[in-house]
Amino acid sequence: MRTTGLPARSALGTSLTDAGTLDAVLVPLGGAGVVLGRSADGRPQPVPLFRPEPTSVVLLGGRALAQLVAFRSMAVGARVLVSTADPARWTNFAHLGAGSSGDVRLTPRPVPGGGTATVPHLVVADGVLPDVPGQPAADVPDDAGPAGGPASWSTTLTVLGQLTADSRDLLAGADLVLVQSPTPAEARTVAAALARPEAELPLSRLDPEEIGAVTRHGVRTWSSAPTSVERWLIGAVDRRPPRR
Repeated sequence: MRTTGLPARSALGTSLTDAGTLDAVLVPLGGAGVVLGRSADGRPQPVPLFRPEPTSVVLLGGRALAQLVAFRSMAVGARVLVSTADPARWTNFAHLGAGSSGDVRLTPRPVPGGGTATVPHLVVADGVLPDVPGQPAADVPDDAGPAGGPASWSTTLTVLGQLTADSRDLLAGADLVLVQSPTPAEARTVAAALARPEAELPLSRLDPEEIGAVTRHGVRTWSSAPTSVERWLIGAVDRRPPRR
């Protein structure tokens, strides 16, 4: 694992944890930690994706990585709401990944709705742009429990197969950017958007199944380390060109 310019460690205000877990936290967002990969020595790398206020994550990479993030989010109790320009690409995942739990739903619009600390919401916008946070979500499960407020405990994951003219503003407004196999130009754009020029080099050196995670506080990289079950469900966790 390579680390650059990270802030001092801080406690996770919504959960109890040990010093080893705190040392692995990427960004001081608070809330439950979703294991997004493993370090070079095999240690799990939990990232606190969910917090009381709306959270924005941009993923520059493949749909398989987005599904891996969604699948691992369910391990901490998250409900996954997917809005996509290609529903057929998510149908099997929704049925097989969630089983009978109903933890994955395809929705017509990527509008964040309120989750709870125990049942947060991951709103995936795949090939579509998310709406303004704070509005009621489409097709939000009725049994999620009382929400803490509009878009509380809700994280929007915007999936970008490639960068466009509008991507820089989206990157700049994100709390966290996940990057997979970027081109040199993409690595440079992400680093510039988050004002972390030192992130360009480690991002440009990512292996196909490695993930780069960038915030305004720094950058970390690790292996996505998919399990055999995840490979069966999702396939190869690499970045593939979007179909035209």
